[in-house]
Amino acid sequence: MKLEDIQQAKMLDDRRRELAFKITLVRGNGLGVTIQGNYQDNEILDAVREHVVAVLESRIDGIDDELRAIGVDIKKAPPSDEPAANLPILPRARKAIGSAETQVGREPLIYTATDMEAYGQKCYTAGRRSAKPAPGTYSKAMEAEDDAWADYNAGRGPHPKRR
Repeated sequence: MKLEDIQQAKMLDDRRRELAFKITLVRGNGLGVTIQGNYQDNEILDAVREHVVAVLESRIDGIDDELRAIGVDIKKAPPSDEPAANLPILPRARKAIGSAETQVGREPLIYTATDMEAYGQKCYTAGRRSAKPAPGTYSKAMEAEDDAWADYNAGRGPHPKRR
């Protein structure tokens, strides 16, 4: 590879990583389809999901070809089960007095503070679950203590007692 090609390779690699992350989201809960501002149901999502993944993968293949042309060795990694694919879906919006508002189409979608708190707790729990060590390496007491400290550090619980 020539020294002049390093910046181009970095830009292509960034685009490639972004597309790979999008594939992870689309395979999980990150795909949303709207028709004239109305979100569609899971049946439509399932019908288009593999086609969207195929388009994203073909774009990655095009970037891989460009990288090979400038002398970069590309090794395909097997698809992984990223934590982002396991995040909970934001609850359905409803019209109510709340704290978070999004404009979709012409109607404001308002989430109540309770909905947002529940969604935040689900994301927090999913993140904690994905960051824990392999099963069997922690005892139940160690897990409980670790959870108590995490809740305390997040402002969700009292200070754990020292043992």
